[in-house]
Amino acid sequence: MKTLDDRKKRFDLECKRREAFKSKERSMHPTILTKINGTEVEIDVEILPMVNWLNSLSGVKTQFSCQGEVYPENPYCRPRILFFCEEHKIIEKIAQLAAKFKSDNDCKSVMSFFEVEIQAHWYVNRMRYVLIWYDLLVLQDFISWMKVQK
Repeated sequence: MKTLDDRKKRFDLECKRREAFKSKERSMHPTILTKINGTEVEIDVEILPMVNWLNSLSGVKTQFSCQGEVYPENPYCRPRILFFCEEHKIIEKIAQLAAKFKSDNDCKSVMSFFEVEIQAHWYVNRMRYVLIWYDLLVLQDFISWMKVQK
């Protein structure tokens, strides 16, 4: 059951999204130079904690990431990380965390904004996975939520 306070938080979040969408202040995301799997790469600042976490898991190698936008017009502008993983148990762990995040935050959402989507695609003779968040605000919430889960 949604409380009045939950609805107020949801409304405030939606107002932030709409303002960001209206402002059209979109530019290149700030990046940071970091070492991933022995190679120096530039990673969007807001998604770096998730890239580091994924690469710390056994058998995971990230291929691409983008921190996305707040309230993206285009679904391809959502925060995402493309990665390869050879261990099925790790994919199950990621899926379980995504489901727990959604259930822990479901009361805040009128729609499924708090869903974290996992897609799998056959790519050059192996599976490539994509972890996708609704928008930058949900990515930030997910990172904060992950810190509490440890």
